[in-house]
Amino acid sequence: MRAATLTRWCQQAIEGGWLLLALAMPLAVAPAGEYPFEPAKIALLRTIVAGMASVWLLHAALTRRTLSLRRLARQPIAILAALLVVLYAAATACSIAPATSLWGSYQWRQGTLTFLALLASFVLVADQARAPAQRTRLVGATLLASGLVSAYGLFQIAGLDPVPWERPVDRAFATVGHPNFLGLYVAMTMPLAATRLLTARGWQKRTVYAVLLMLQAACLLATFSRSAWVGAAVGGAVFWLLIGLRRRWILAGLGGTALVAALLAGLGAEPLAPVYNLLQGQSATATIRAIEWEAVLRLVTARPLLGAGPETLGWALQAVYPPALTAYGGIGAIGGRAHNDVLDWAASVGVAGLAAYLGLVLAVCWRGWCAAGDARQLAAALIAGVATYLAANQFSFGTAATLSLLWISLGLLAGLPPHHDRATTQNDRPVARWKVLAGAGLVGLVMAGAGIANLVPLQADEHARTGLHAMTRSDWPAAIRAYEQAIALQPTQDRYHALLAQAHLAQAVTGDPASFARAEAAQEQALQIMPIDEAHWLGLGDVRRYWWEATGDARLLDRAATAYEEARRLSPTDPEPLVRLGQVQAARGRPNEAVARYQAAVALDPLNATAYTYLALTYEALGRSAEAATAREQAAQAAAEIDRLIAQR
Repeated sequence: MRAATLTRWCQQAIEGGWLLLALAMPLAVAPAGEYPFEPAKIALLRTIVAGMASVWLLHAALTRRTLSLRRLARQPIAILAALLVVLYAAATACSIAPATSLWGSYQWRQGTLTFLALLASFVLVADQARAPAQRTRLVGATLLASGLVSAYGLFQIAGLDPVPWERPVDRAFATVGHPNFLGLYVAMTMPLAATRLLTARGWQKRTVYAVLLMLQAACLLATFSRSAWVGAAVGGAVFWLLIGLRRRWILAGLGGTALVAALLAGLGAEPLAPVYNLLQGQSATATIRAIEWEAVLRLVTARPLLGAGPETLGWALQAVYPPALTAYGGIGAIGGRAHNDVLDWAASVGVAGLAAYLGLVLAVCWRGWCAAGDARQLAAALIAGVATYLAANQFSFGTAATLSLLWISLGLLAGLPPHHDRATTQNDRPVARWKVLAGAGLVGLVMAGAGIANLVPLQADEHARTGLHAMTRSDWPAAIRAYEQAIALQPTQDRYHALLAQAHLAQAVTGDPASFARAEAAQEQALQIMPIDEAHWLGLGDVRRYWWEATGDARLLDRAATAYEEARRLSPTDPEPLVRLGQVQAARGRPNEAVARYQAAVALDPLNATAYTYLALTYEALGRSAEAATAREQAAQAAAEIDRLIAQR
């Protein structure tokens, strides 16, 4: 086989990979899993990129293609990319939870391996997508996926969704998983559709792209995503600025903006209530973000160099937990993300990592714009998409669909040829057939290994969802079997052990005392895997406290208190461990100490209705009726205030 033939085959295989990424990333779901969206997309991303990278390496090895380190050292983009890899690796090694930083969190899977897959997709697209026809096909695949996702989102809003998602469909989320993520993905692809519309020849093509653009705009509106709307506005402004349209197009844009505003006004106040509340400074979401950002800034100040590690923000925040967040659901309400791209990077990889990331993005955009030549309109659309991502994610965060689109867009920009590129000749030497077959076998093994490694967590996730459904039916044995199957597939996932502990505990309190020991063992196993998780210590304390209620063994109360104290040590400003410790003191027959714990909890969080309720019960036990009545009134007021705050979200 000739080297030129092998090169062509490898290029086609790599192009097939990035086309599959563009098409499948926004569409891939695993409906049977506990988290149907992100795990499936990340598994697909890692598998496809592993295959693309192995083909690229095979081609380099068989054709003896070498990289000139001296030439790369003169390229700012290469230097920044290499620096980013080094900083990411260092942040992972120094992480508060290195395994999680490497593999990613249970819900998002955005650890170092995912980042490397995204960066590899950027490098492969930049290196291989040099021909205009390749870029045209990649943009076409992206727009096709965007059209399908947008149409599905509108079907959801119309009540025609054939999939019974376990969530309300008051805002479109399609197959991307959340209205904010769907809105951002669609907004990032709109400049590409606008470019196709402006450059299309013939009324048929113009009609197709005009319909696509309207479909995207309608879906963006149907998400009611404020962050995506901000991103779309910024991206649109960048696009108009870069493309240098004539006055008639500017007037058309202003007219379209006025039309969108009229449509929004016609939708009525109820769907737009969150927007009105935000503008009036009454939004609960805005309050949560302010609380969250202040806490994350304290983390960045404490660990500025390398951060706490990728995917560890939820645990790192325990040390600086803002008590006001309890009213909105605690740390779980923020999903382990800062909802600000700058803060996320600084808290996860450090200020140096943030600087390298922003430097790389800006360098790629500048290089792409300067080198675009006749592809200026495509470059404008890609840069506008990047600007959309950056602007929207000052209030949200990237997910598999938007992250893959971001890095593919950057790859396209980096691969735009300079004005005076000269064709290079290739040594078309023969390559032994056995080497090609052996290399193809190795690529197949890599793909199979990556596929299996990424499929196993999805299967475990399906068992976890089965267990959760069994728990809602109070079918504890079925839940236990499902969680044990999940653990058999993924024994290092602490969440499965914690869920198994909950199932054993539920079975124990409903008539099977022998299950208490199994619940404690499962919870302790979760702690062995993730000892810095406050929730696991609280869960262990609950198991022991309920066990005491069933047996009356005072030693169990002491062990429960030990677990709660450890939770308090991990998160000294969280009122929840204090409430549990108050329950332990009340169970020990020490009501005055219980009162002290409850008072400390409400001092941290004046809206903690649970603490006020237990305080009232303890006052009654002490015969302090007036104080009990006051505490009950405070509990009712706190609960009402929390309901009011959440209603404004």
